[in-house]
Amino acid sequence: MNIGILYTGGTIGSVQGPDGLYPLDTVGFQKAFDENILPIIQSQYPDCTIGYIDIGFGPNNSTLDSTNLQPKDWCTIAIAILEAYDSYESFIVSPFNVYRCTIE
Repeated sequence: MNIGILYTGGTIGSVQGPDGLYPLDTVGFQKAFDENILPIIQSQYPDCTIGYIDIGFGPNNSTLDSTNLQPKDWCTIAIAILEAYDSYESFIVSPFNVYRCTIE
């Protein structure tokens, strides 16, 4: 299975900083996922591959906390999925849900 991950930010990708939690940027999230979660997935599903889909929320924001996401951001996420649709069998929009779609 080939899974595409869209990382939006939020608590799941946050790390402790001197002033509290802050979300990792997309590169930091990918590194943490590859080091900590991917080995667990591949131990159970060795044929599973993961790809990262960059969705950037403007020139200064690679991530947004879900409390700050607006409808235009939902459209940005949907467009990124549509553009990558033929490359993946499933999508994970973090920190939201796993989506598996079939278009006929």
